[in-house]
Amino acid sequence: MWAQSPLSRGCLVIGLRYAAPFAVFRDFTAGYFRSTFRFTSYSALYGLLLNIAGVEMRATLGQGPTLVKESLPSFEVASAVASRVSERHSFGFNEEQSVLPTSGVLFQQLHSLPVGSTNKHRIPLTKGNKHHISPGRRQLLIGLRGICFVKAEPEFEERLRVGLSGEPLEQERYGVPFLGDNSFMLEELEIIEPGQSGPVSWIVRDKEDDFDFFGNTGAGPTPFRLTIWADREGMNQTRSEFFVTEDGELNSPPESAWVRVGPVG
Repeated sequence: MWAQSPLSRGCLVIGLRYAAPFAVFRDFTAGYFRSTFRFTSYSALYGLLLNIAGVEMRATLGQGPTLVKESLPSFEVASAVASRVSERHSFGFNEEQSVLPTSGVLFQQLHSLPVGSTNKHRIPLTKGNKHHISPGRRQLLIGLRGICFVKAEPEFEERLRVGLSGEPLEQERYGVPFLGDNSFMLEELEIIEPGQSGPVSWIVRDKEDDFDFFGNTGAGPTPFRLTIWADREGMNQTRSEFFVTEDGELNSPPESAWVRVGPVG
């Protein structure tokens, strides 16, 4: 049984960095265009960290939607993206090359299952092919270089270290780590060692109260929404907030960057 109460004073902090050429973090939209969040969502980070630690989050399978277990760990994470790298597939910080993720679009065919006599008149025109195909577009992130600090109880922190070391886990891990879509695997995943430094862009909560409608301070950073917890049974328990980016240093997460993930209550 994992504790869901506030973290104890003995909690530990571990830093991870990860990279992937492609990633996707869907928001709650449907239709012919499926967008992605601009950065790694906290709900996706939570699933990634549980996978690394070998913690099974799926409840009973084969009985409708795949729900999550009621007893799962909760902890705090601080998320960022690397600001500059020396090479495309490196975490060095020597050259002034921005690596904030960009976006691209995939074009796909959407195959639907008509009900009744819908579009039956098209069958002769398709010469034996499927007669109910529509074009669809899927947005994805390109060149994601993420930073994640985890503030958790010692037991979970140790499981993360064991999972990253390649040592056998007490519980068999489900699948492999991925970023929002199991078509997009991680390219790099490693612990941030003490003493490492470099510029990053922290994801911090948007301070709405600080917005000055009448001041002449110019436009601030653009807020964006990220999910913190995704309710798989219904939308009423899904949690999300608005965030902005803030320039900072690798090993100095600002207080406003810490977000509690996992079940609440």
